Amino acid sequence: MSTEEITDTLLPAGTAFQHLCNICVCQRGVFNCSSEICDVDCEWSSWSPWTPCSESCGTGQQSSNRTILQPSLYGGAPCKGPDRRTTTCIAPDCACPDGERWKRSESEEVPLCERSCEDIYSSSPVNCSHSTEGCVCEDGLYRNSEGVCVIPALCPCHDQGIMREAGSEWDEGCLSCHCVNGKQVCQLRCPPLYCEEGEVKVEEPGSCCPVCRKQFPDEPVPECRRYVQVRNITKGDCRLDNVEVSFCRGRCLSRTDVILEEPYLQSVCECCSYRLDPETPVRFLSLQCESGESEPVVLPVIHSCECTSCQGGDLSRR
Repeated sequence: MSTEEITDTLLPAGTAFQHLCNICVCQRGVFNCSSEICDVDCEWSSWSPWTPCSESCGTGQQSSNRTILQPSLYGGAPCKGPDRRTTTCIAPDCACPDGERWKRSESEEVPLCERSCEDIYSSSPVNCSHSTEGCVCEDGLYRNSEGVCVIPALCPCHDQGIMREAGSEWDEGCLSCHCVNGKQVCQLRCPPLYCEEGEVKVEEPGSCCPVCRKQFPDEPVPECRRYVQVRNITKGDCRLDNVEVSFCRGRCLSRTDVILEEPYLQSVCECCSYRLDPETPVRFLSLQCESGESEPVVLPVIHSCECTSCQGGDLSRR
């Protein structure tokens, strides 16, 4: 029935009829219409299957889509929510260069860390990135300045802004130094000195190497000896038990001379010190931590103990 037919036709009160998408009722000579029968809700399609992982190794993303099958009509409910969703996918570990392994961080808040040659002796790694996964050096290896994971013996030494190549040797004043396992190791560059009976070793002020001199009457005999003990080594929550440790202990000479010909005071003090093994000056240990990781520790390898000058000197110049 068209609009013209409705207005030109006399209908009894209460008569109902459908006009387009409306239900109309004649009440008191007026048509009241409602569109409830034409309200159509929006309808989504089903989610599509997940796409393949975006990465062939490591962590990637997958996505799924959906489309609108039926748009909403008239007063129908609209479609809500996104038409695309994503999720994280875990692919196999990535391949790493020799000396490296693939590692994932425990959470996004925990950075990925490894040791470098510059922090080989620090208590904790400082070479960290904001990435949550990647290739890191294997345990016992350290990343050098060229980005390669190497053993400690190939790590250069960093000293006061100067980088020295692994195994290099140089002199610093009275010391002969060389780069060993990323650490500068120095010792007096003096030839072996053997004193006759009744003589003692003395380091004169301003001299690099000790000399022999006669022992003064009633002067106490120096006692500087090497001792070995078995100890448990701890560092934080890391430890290693039953480690053989060597150290020097003993009494050395201390005196003040008054020379009459040229009156001045000369103070001579000797301390019980040690000399490192020239072939293997340090020893590397790995402490076991509660987290399952290992913590490197370096111990000096003491070759011998002897009295060397410590404090004092020519007081006339003070």
